[in-house]
Amino acid sequence: QLKANLSNAAADFLVTCVNLVDDKGDPIFAPGATAPVTDADGNTLFNLTVMGVATPETQTKANPALMKGLTFLSGQKLYDAANAKIKVAREEGNADIVIALTHLGVDDESTGRRSTDLAEAVDGIDLIVDGHSHTVIDGGQMVGDTMIVSTGSYLANVGTVVVDKATGEETAKLISAADYAANYGTYDEKLAKMVAADQAEVDGYYSQVFATTKVDLNGQKDPGVRTEETNLGDFTADAYLYAGREYVKEQGL
Repeated sequence: QLKANLSNAAADFLVTCVNLVDDKGDPIFAPGATAPVTDADGNTLFNLTVMGVATPETQTKANPALMKGLTFLSGQKLYDAANAKIKVAREEGNADIVIALTHLGVDDESTGRRSTDLAEAVDGIDLIVDGHSHTVIDGGQMVGDTMIVSTGSYLANVGTVVVDKATGEETAKLISAADYAANYGTYDEKLAKMVAADQAEVDGYYSQVFATTKVDLNGQKDPGVRTEETNLGDFTADAYLYAGREYVKEQGL
């Protein structure tokens, strides 16, 4: 189903992921793609390679039933796959710049699978555009010769990276949504009205009391629901069990 949804026939864009393979070890999607970047007159400025990398945590954080036949390469296997793709891009595709679009993050809890680990282990990546940990990295973070950038989350920032062709120097900067609106123009009025209408509907539901509790429910992340048993976790587990049993009764199973 994943391949069908993201096939070239169903999507009008390339899907790339260097570390997602099937049960035979073959890539599900293109490990990367190289193409010329041209100016307005069609003159080639440079050759660009874009390589996708998905977090190996998908293997354990998603529904196991949906992971059958899929493996997200991690550790040295991920690094080997990335190195192989970059070697081909540099030697056969004449890539001048290699960008890795990654969903790895930089959190300590992901040590060994972070974008910083990728930059340390793999040579030849000029820029990593990162996600997953929702980290705000203003000005970029250099790891060896690789710059890592991340804009945070919820469209709070727009990220820009300028590469000086003569020197190869990279300069990264974040532009907040508020600054963008103030300096570069206002939001699209039609879209703003649609967002406001949806937000008003959500706020209407959230402003109502739909349940009460006589005790505090611990919803903290760490320490909390991600690291230990909590009363909120027990409550939600019981709720799922109750809903499942009611469904079985309704279906006469």
